[in-house]
Amino acid sequence: MKKITLKRPKESFSKNSVYKILLDSKEFTELKNNEEKTLEISENSKFIKAKLLWTSSKTIALKKNKNTIIITCNKFLNKMAPFSGVL
Repeated sequence: MKKITLKRPKESFSKNSVYKILLDSKEFTELKNNEEKTLEISENSKFIKAKLLWTSSKTIALKKNKNTIIITCNKFLNKMAPFSGVL
């Protein structure tokens, strides 16, 4: 078994939404705002993807030497979210 760490920093734009983590196109786990998980996955697993509401990330190939993956929303939206209430 291989271990990977998924990190989701604190976000303001999608703070109430939960990312669904797909491993080889099958739902594997969920990741909440400001959460970090260390998971054991099969050596045969090839791809990982994050899904949020109606959008998803690009498919990321799992490499043998990469053990940490940071999952975050659009950086522009996170910076502009505090100002959107003023508009």
